[in-house]
Amino acid sequence: MAQHWMALVLLGLYTLILMYNAFLGLRASASVEGYYIGGRNMSGPVIGLSFFATFASTNSYIGHAGKGYEYGLAWMAMPVMLIFFTFVSWRFIGPKTRLLARNFDALTLPDFLAARFLSANAGPRAPLRIATAVIVMLCSLLYLIAIFKGAGHLFERFFQIPYDLSIGLALAIVVLYTSVGGFVSVVRTDALQGLMMVFGAVLIFYFVTRAAGGVDAITALAAIPDSKFVFDLNGGIPFVVLLGIALSGSLKLIVDPRQTSRFFGLRDEKALRSGMWVAIAGLTVVQFCLYPIGVYAHLLLDGVADTDLIVPTLVNDPSVFPLWAGDFLFVAIVAAAMSSMDSVLLVAASTGFRNLFLPFMGP
Repeated sequence: MAQHWMALVLLGLYTLILMYNAFLGLRASASVEGYYIGGRNMSGPVIGLSFFATFASTNSYIGHAGKGYEYGLAWMAMPVMLIFFTFVSWRFIGPKTRLLARNFDALTLPDFLAARFLSANAGPRAPLRIATAVIVMLCSLLYLIAIFKGAGHLFERFFQIPYDLSIGLALAIVVLYTSVGGFVSVVRTDALQGLMMVFGAVLIFYFVTRAAGGVDAITALAAIPDSKFVFDLNGGIPFVVLLGIALSGSLKLIVDPRQTSRFFGLRDEKALRSGMWVAIAGLTVVQFCLYPIGVYAHLLLDGVADTDLIVPTLVNDPSVFPLWAGDFLFVAIVAAAMSSMDSVLLVAASTGFRNLFLPFMGP
């Protein structure tokens, strides 16, 4: 752990910034609307950064990058689909969602759906409202499991910290600044995390391709019998199945409460337009830098049994990354994990409290 002192310093500074954002969020959360959606007064670039940062979590750095090792270049269909649906979400879903949420005075997705599809006299215990809240809660908890797995592997490999302890530490920090600062704290923190993720994705692509022999070294895989499949659309998995996986994963961008709730907080139409291009640009850089990493890993690693360990192994390898780069990347990947954790926790907690707890506390 001592050799990674820079990562410890960066983590310390990063945690202080998170607490500062929580303080700013607390000041902005004097009202219920301020706590849940930032008073509907958030700028476009900040929401745009938050939108892609909360989506491009450790799944991009660890899970999806590792899938490139199994499926080859055909896996690049996934980032193409993600970018397309990001555009669809901001261009067609966002404008109407923002306006309707403002008109309905909706603070959560169950509020929005109830106002949109139920009569005006439907109470807080309406079946649609309760069922939506239960689904949001269950899906949020299931998604957290995947994020925790990535974060746990990273801490375990990098600092030799026990898996369970690393998960508990990350969760404690996220719960603290999310519960104190609410929506404003989460969005401001996501914006910082998004910038770190962009820089980290560029760094990881540069150092991995350099260690592999350059960007064009990928052509050498065609001469290796065990690696030829990376150029075959059906090499690792039938391409039709892969497209189905890509489509199902990308559709989250237009229906996931973590994403759609971001539109609730936008200030105006101008913020919507600027936020769209920030979200698309950030997601494009991160995805196209990270998804090929698994393919290049064929030139650097042998006998990979768990593809989730590819990126943590490379980041911790001094022959691939200089110490400073590895330390920064560790913090960037932790930021990626937290950017999803905080958004999932905020959605789950706000929905659970407002739509499952409060309705049954009154008369």
